[in-house]
Amino acid sequence: MRLKAITVNRIMLNLFFIFVSVLFIYPIIWIISSAFKTDSQMWNSTVSLIPKPLVLENFIRAWNTANFSVYFINTVIFAVSVVVLTIILAGTSGYVLGRFNFKSKRLIMGFLLITLVIPRATTIIPLFTIARILGLLNIRLGYILAYLGQTLVIAIMLFIGFFAGVPRELEESASLEGASFPQIFFRVILPLSKPVIATVAITNVIGAWKAFMIPLVFTFGKPELRTLGVGMYAFIGEYATDWTGMTAAAVISLVPMMFVFVIFQRYFIRGLAGAVKG
Repeated sequence: MRLKAITVNRIMLNLFFIFVSVLFIYPIIWIISSAFKTDSQMWNSTVSLIPKPLVLENFIRAWNTANFSVYFINTVIFAVSVVVLTIILAGTSGYVLGRFNFKSKRLIMGFLLITLVIPRATTIIPLFTIARILGLLNIRLGYILAYLGQTLVIAIMLFIGFFAGVPRELEESASLEGASFPQIFFRVILPLSKPVIATVAITNVIGAWKAFMIPLVFTFGKPELRTLGVGMYAFIGEYATDWTGMTAAAVISLVPMMFVFVIFQRYFIRGLAGAVKG
């Protein structure tokens, strides 16, 4: 009887998790389905997930008319730049803060931790003001650097936690072999941090891909530099909104990240485990 009760409990628990999963997945499926519908189908058959007939003009309109081909390229450049710069800057900073002791270390760590509790929305105006003074508005470098300022701290903390647990004998052995400081870092220490690099890369590429506020504020004067998230505004008119075009654009934006996560999910999970362990 006890074994039967355990089996029933497991079945009920599995059914509960299936129900919760469906609740989370259904909106994504609905968006994908609506991308292949006409406006009338979208609003008159909202429950039905099978479009009849299949409409592909929404994707053509989003890609060409709404300029999403340009926004897609801008987003790729933005995401790749953010990931590369984050790994370089966070890796070097995390190595110094995680491996060496110096007078101002606690002060620097304190400032880094304080930035984590500051709401990102409150930093938009200061960032915009600084960018305007430095001439970084309406150029790609401007919103890349502004985005880095909001995401770099967490990456630094991950690298600090990992590097702090690396045995010092590795550095001492490399130093005895005549390796310089940069060689020790790039050839010995950094390759060991692949789990953290994977975590930082995946989280930042997903975050940069869906970024909205900073690319919006920093491209007011040059709409052609907008990313996919900001490009959604192209479907909102003064008197009407192209909902089917917007859902098609959402699918264009969503699919690449779904492939990235599916392909690299095991590295992401290993990266989180490795970073926490470090």
